[in-house]
Formats: sequence, C-alpha cells, structure tokens
Amino acid sequence: MSRARNGEPRGPRVAIACVAVLSLAPALAVVACTVPPSIEPVVTSRVEHAELFLSGVRKIDLLFVLDSSPRMEAHRPRLATALRWYANGLATIDGGLPSLHLGVITSDVGGVGCAGSGDDGRLRGAPPVDGDFLVHAPNRDGSSDRNYAGTLAEALGALTDVGTTGCAFVRPFEAIRRALAHPANAGFRRPEALLAIVIITVNDDSSPAPVADYVADLENYIEDPADLFIGAAAGSPLGSFCGELPASRLHQFLESFWNTAFTSVCNEVLEHLPHDRGWGNPWRRSIHCWDTRPLDLDPTTPELEPWCAGEWRIEATDPDEPTLEGLLAPCPAGEAAEPCYRIVPDDAWCTTGSGLLVGLDGFASPASEPIHATVECVVDWSGEQDPA
Repeated sequence: MSRARNGEPRGPRVAIACVAVLSLAPALAVVACTVPPSIEPVVTSRVEHAELFLSGVRKIDLLFVLDSSPRMEAHRPRLATALRWYANGLATIDGGLPSLHLGVITSDVGGVGCAGSGDDGRLRGAPPVDGDFLVHAPNRDGSSDRNYAGTLAEALGALTDVGTTGCAFVRPFEAIRRALAHPANAGFRRPEALLAIVIITVNDDSSPAPVADYVADLENYIEDPADLFIGAAAGSPLGSFCGELPASRLHQFLESFWNTAFTSVCNEVLEHLPHDRGWGNPWRRSIHCWDTRPLDLDPTTPELEPWCAGEWRIEATDPDEPTLEGLLAPCPAGEAAEPCYRIVPDDAWCTTGSGLLVGLDGFASPASEPIHATVECVVDWSGEQDPA
C-alpha cells in the first residue's frame, strides 16, 4: 500500500473525497457516504469522527489520604522528610506551580473495630493554613493569591501531621468517597480541575465495599480519564520490607485506573508520585473510544493498520495572531517527535464498542490556547473496489 506525503494511506479517490466531507460532521458522529450512481463501481464507506483537544494543566485539586493508625508511628520521621521533598518538587511542574487546591484527610472513618465515624472524610485544617484546605492561585503578573503563611513545604507539613492515634483498620477508599461528597468540604473540588489523589499507608485498605464500587464512585467525579491521577506510597503486594503490610486491595484499586503511579512507603522520598509523573505532564488531554473498530488495511499483520486522516489547529485569541494548523499522521512506535494520532487498545476505559482508544501525541510544549484536532477513520467498506 502506498502513502501520501502527509502520512495518510492512499486509497480510491472516492473514499478520500468522502472523508474530506466528514470534517463538517459533528463530533463523535458516524456518517455514511455513497458514491454518486454515475461512478462505477459503486462503493460505500462509513467513517467515525472524533474531536480531541490538548491544553495546559493549570488547575489541580490534590487530595492526600493519610494513614493515622498506630502502625505509622515508626514511619513518621521518614514520611515528614518525604513530604518536604515532595512539596519542593511541586514547583518543578512545567510553567510553575498551577492553581492548586491541596487537602488532607485521614483513612480513619470508624467502622467495625473502631468507635464512631472517625474523621469521616473531612478535610483537616492546621496553622499556617487559613481554612480546611490550602489554596494557591497564581496571577498573570507572577504574584499569587494564597491562604497560607510561610513556605508550601511548611504548610504541607502542618496539614499532614495527622498523628498515630487513628483507627487501626484503615479505610482510604471509604474516606475518599466521603471526602468528595461531604458538605463540609464544599469548594475543594472544582469540576474543571484535574483531580490527583495520593494515598500513603503501611496497611492495606479494609473499606467495607468491593473495590469496584469505589472505582465506579470515583469515576463519577471526572469527565475524562486523563483528568484523574491516583498515586500511592504503600506496601508491595508481595511482602514486607520495612514493617508495612502487603496491599493487595490498594494495588487492585490502582490497576483500575488509567493514570496511576506507585512507590514503596519505605522510600526516603515519594518518587514517582504526581509532580514528576502523571499530572506533572503539562498536558491536559482528551481521548475518544472508537465505537466501531477502524478498517484494517492489512489484517495479515498483528498491528492494526487503520485508514484514517487527521488535522490539528490552534485558534489564536488575539485577532492579530494567525491560526496555526497542520495535518496529523499516525504516530510511530515509541516517542513521537511530530504531532500525530495514536490508536491503541485500552479496555480499562474503552469498556464498550471496539475497545480502542485514540489520542494525540508529539506536541512539543503546551500552548497558551487549546489545540483542537479531528481524527476520522474508515470503519466499514462495501463495494467491488478494494480499499487497500
């Protein structure tokens, strides 16, 4: 099969004309195009259309879920050091510290073996923070509005000093569920912000409901899988290295999401958690799950070879600035150096339809204006003419 210069697969002229018309179709539409009867042979193609975007991550709601059980006593000095390191690392996010809501809850929600409802998922305030969660809002002139005194590391250290007198049966999943729904925590969660959750524990979760129930609850708070990050510092599912317990339920929870990271609670620093992975990436992106599997131009090979076309554009907000645009080629294997689209299997998020996800890659750095893109793939072909 030959290819055009822009990376699009070559095919019958009538099919390419059909795809070009589809750029006017609404997002996510599946459209049928039929060749006029005067052209022989008659060929019908069906194309699925996806609209995607990229924009800079500038609003983050960060929730720490901390183990306050007696088993944490021996780990407190190491945890305090790790959190100071973590707070200093937050400033390394591309573009500087974003608009940040930072809250802390404990995994003590009472229940069997404990009295009452514990901390019940309520955000905990502590001087030098004025309120139940930390707010840092950068301004365009380089200044910032914030509700805490001193450094971010000092404020985070005060909020995360939760002690070790909490319930021995830790329930971080239940605590997250209550925290996001608790009326006392109103204002913390912003629908337009990325939600990042960091769980730190030396125990496994003992919440009463199945893990799948907590996964489903959390997915209700986001519109796109890229808007959620889950990080954990906990025990390995295989054994103990510094007195922590194996965390099989916690690892099952992490494996249920698309954007996660794990580090051992035994580490001196919280490496691999959000500020250098996951939402530390400056992009906020959308994805699309294909309803129908794209047509495979070479079904004899294990890799899908779809027949797709794509384009991107940046519409400047300043009328004196030009609109930037270009074509999207299929992404190569590995890291992409040029704007491209990537189609990969992802049954974790694409639970219906084809199980295939399409996303964007290869853009060098965030733009001040969002990048919009369209990708269209032939998903069905009927007629006497072979599309390959």
